[in-house]
Amino acid sequence: MKTTECSSCGNQSVPINTSMKIDGKIFCTKCLELNFPTEESVTGKKVEKLKDPTVCDFCNKDNQGIDLPAISNLPICEECETKIRNRTFPNWVKGFFATIILIVIFSFFFFCKYYQAYKDLTAANTSFQKGDYSDANTLMKKVADNVPEVEEFNTLSSFFSGIDLLTKDKSTQALAELNKCKDKLPEDYNINYLITKAKCNSCFDNRDYNGFLKESKKCLYMDTSIALSWAAVASAYACIYATEGHYSSEVLARNALLKAKSIDNTSKDMKDYYNKIEYRIYSREILTSADFNKKYPRGWVVN
Repeated sequence: MKTTECSSCGNQSVPINTSMKIDGKIFCTKCLELNFPTEESVTGKKVEKLKDPTVCDFCNKDNQGIDLPAISNLPICEECETKIRNRTFPNWVKGFFATIILIVIFSFFFFCKYYQAYKDLTAANTSFQKGDYSDANTLMKKVADNVPEVEEFNTLSSFFSGIDLLTKDKSTQALAELNKCKDKLPEDYNINYLITKAKCNSCFDNRDYNGFLKESKKCLYMDTSIALSWAAVASAYACIYATEGHYSSEVLARNALLKAKSIDNTSKDMKDYYNKIEYRIYSREILTSADFNKKYPRGWVVN
């Protein structure tokens, strides 16, 4: 575990993971509460949640002062990385192909479609891990079409399709695909969270902002440690403030946004999302991501 020095009290043994940087100055938890007791006191300031590169962000394992590798700027230990990398295919898929490989060895030509399915499935997994969800979706659909007698491949095809559609802001279509996977995948696929997330986005697309808030709160209830969950709640309150003008909605939007930033204020994707929410609060104009990016290709700043 690495430590840092508090700019306010001078304590030189502040664990990095418990500190915050505000306008370039580092504060321990106690000094943060003393110097910034309300959300308004940090308005307009640059707030960053510091990350200790030697502590796994997923299981909090201390790597004894040695920096860990990172996924999406989050330090991760070897055990957690292995779990994430191997999450794509559950045991029943691996077991199925362990059997198929043996069959292929003894009867290659008869079972060539299984061999090709195995190659495509492996390629789909590789693309998925690289974040190329479109290619992963195409390959997984090919697997399901080539081996229709294995129903589980249809489930995985729907899962990959749902993820691909979510990343393309096609939430209503994604919801239909993800619903096909409900109760058919292991818990670590987080299918219920993904379905709720798709409902959130679908409500936004349909301008059902109260529904958007309801579903975003469900996501937050499932996991309060994810910055995106807090940001979604902030986004929903910002929509309600933009349409109804209630000051309480503005306050709730800013509070949720501040919480999201305390979790992740470094990744580009989250910073871009925060920028869209801040614009919505400031202007009371609701833009889709595509419209916002077209209007402000370099991001929005207060004039």
